[in-house]
Amino acid sequence: MIELRLGKLSVDWGKNEIYTDHRSLFQEQDIRRVISPEEEDESDEHGYTLAKPLRDVVPRLKLLGYGLSAAREEYESLVEDVSDSERFPSFDDFLRLLCRADINTVTPEDEYAHDHSFDKYFRYEIGPRLQIEELFKVNQSSWSFSEIMANFHPWYVMTMFAQKPANLNQMVVWDYSAHLQNGWSKPEDFEPKLKPEERFLIVTEGSSDSKVIRKGFDLMRPVVSDFFYFIDMEEGYPFSGSGNLANFCRGLTKIGIQNKTVILFDNDAEGVSKEAALRNTSRPPNLRIMRLPDHPDLRAFRALGTSGESVDDINGKAASIEAYLDFTWNTTRPARVRWTNYVEQMNVYQGALESKDFYVREFLRLRGLAAGYDTSKLGVVLEAILQISESIAATHPARSR
Repeated sequence: MIELRLGKLSVDWGKNEIYTDHRSLFQEQDIRRVISPEEEDESDEHGYTLAKPLRDVVPRLKLLGYGLSAAREEYESLVEDVSDSERFPSFDDFLRLLCRADINTVTPEDEYAHDHSFDKYFRYEIGPRLQIEELFKVNQSSWSFSEIMANFHPWYVMTMFAQKPANLNQMVVWDYSAHLQNGWSKPEDFEPKLKPEERFLIVTEGSSDSKVIRKGFDLMRPVVSDFFYFIDMEEGYPFSGSGNLANFCRGLTKIGIQNKTVILFDNDAEGVSKEAALRNTSRPPNLRIMRLPDHPDLRAFRALGTSGESVDDINGKAASIEAYLDFTWNTTRPARVRWTNYVEQMNVYQGALESKDFYVREFLRLRGLAAGYDTSKLGVVLEAILQISESIAATHPARSR
C-alpha cells in the first residue's frame, strides 16, 4: 500500500503499481526516515515518508492549479456529469461540512480497510470518520455522491481542508514505506521532483533581475522556490534591456511556446512603454507579461536631473529591481535616482538608481534573512510573481493522475 494522509485522515491510497504521484507537493528536505517501535536498533530496515505541514503545501497546490476556485469548478462539473435529476450538496455546503470536521478525532490510519474501490472507500472509510453522513442523505442515490468523490482529486480535498485555520498545522504525509519494503519501488521513484510542465520560466530584462528574484524566492519563499527557473546566464544574458525582452516575447508568441512563462519588465519608463505595447497583443494563455509593481515607498524619492535635485515619484519611471532592495544596508549614503533619457511615448524621463550594483551585490551576499535587512519591497515583487503564476496554473493545472 501507498497512502497520502492529512493528519490521521487518509485522503488517497494506491496499491502495487497503481497509485497517484504526489511528489510535486514535496521538496527534498521533506524526506523523513521512519523507524517503528518494533524494529530492533541493529536492523537496517526502515521506512520512508514525505511529510510537510499543510500550511506549506497550500502555496504549492495553488501553483499546481489546485486552488479553491478550481476545486469549486471541478466539483460542480462532476455533479453535472453524474446526473441531471438527483440533488447533491452545493460546493459551499460540502466545504462547510469538511471544515466542520475535526481531523484530530479520526481513527488511526492503520484501521482503514483498503480493499474497497475508492468510491466505496469514501463512503465506508472517509465519510464516517469525518461524520459527514449528511452528504449521503441529500439524494436517494447516495452511491452517486461516492462516485463523485472517487473522481474528485485529493489535492482539491486538501485545499478545502486548508480553509479551516486549525488544519494548517496538520502534516501532509505520503507514506510509501510498505511499497519500498515489499519491492514495488525504489527510493529514487519517490524523490521529490517537479515535472517540467509544472514549473515557471521567469524572463527578465537583465541578469541582475534574475539573480535577485531567484535569491529572493530562496530566502523568503523557500516552500515554492523550486517552481521557478530562469534563463541560463553562464554565457551572457541574451535579453538585456526592455526592447530585446519585448522582441523575445513576440518570438515566443509566434512559436506558440508551451512552457508556463512570465515576462517581467522593470517599473521604469521603458518597461512601462514596452509592457503597454504588448498588453493587447495576442498571446497563448500560458505566457503572461507583467512589470515590477508600484510601491508607496517609491513615491517620494531623491532624484537628480538637469534642474538639480528634487523629490519625485519614481514608480513607472526609474524603478528597476534594485529599487526594491534595502537602501540602508551597510551604507549611510542616501539612495538617489539620476534622470537620463526622455521617453517620448510616455512623455516622461527615464531614470536609474545610482550605485545600483552595490545594492544588488550586498543582497546577493546575504546567507540568510539577516536581522535588519528590509525585504518588504522585494516581498511585494515576489507576491506579484506568485499571483500571476497562480493565474497561469489555474488555466493549466498539473495532472498527477
